[in-house]
Amino acid sequence: MKLNFKIVSAILFFSLFAAKSLSAQYQFVADEKGRVLTDKRYENVEGSAYLFPDWKTGEVITNDNKLVQNLSLKYDQVTDNLLFQANGASYEFIPKVASFVIKSGGISRKFIYLTQETGASAKGYFEVLVDGKFKLFKKTKKTVLEAKGYNSANVNKVIDENKKYYYAENGKFKELKINKKAIENTFAAYKPEIDAYLAANKSLKDEAGVISFFQFLNR
Repeated sequence: MKLNFKIVSAILFFSLFAAKSLSAQYQFVADEKGRVLTDKRYENVEGSAYLFPDWKTGEVITNDNKLVQNLSLKYDQVTDNLLFQANGASYEFIPKVASFVIKSGGISRKFIYLTQETGASAKGYFEVLVDGKFKLFKKTKKTVLEAKGYNSANVNKVIDENKKYYYAENGKFKELKINKKAIENTFAAYKPEIDAYLAANKSLKDEAGVISFFQFLNR
């Protein structure tokens, strides 16, 4: 049965957040047809479509800059939708929130919504790995792949994960390859800083090393 958008919004407005916390322009609904979201679309799929497979505590900043805390959140990286839980059902934010934070094991992971108008190559939620003058972002896109086993009629479904990294400096937003040569070419103007970083027995071959390097540049 279809859910009435206004009814859903009103229920969640009063039962979850308190009136002053939400803008009237914001809706908290299921999918585009008003149905409650479920995980059935990912049944019999190997791997998780989500940032974390279970619900985590988090907070969002709406498009009109309102902070809403203590939410139960899930980030679907197949559909690029942020979900929240209420009364045992899953709903998605429409429109997209400006940013959100999901907390797990004492670690907070922040995501912001970027568009081509803001300089991103495509719109969507990007994880903020490093903030400051030199900003580092990660975009993780998951896809459900189907494949038949050898001499088998059974179709196996698996989650495929693709990660891309981007950096922003003075408003410029570009893709960044995670390897020493690519970073040296990209930041050729900062060769002394790169040399100093590498001289301290640092590495530029993985995500952790590149995060550390950007933090070094922002000092």
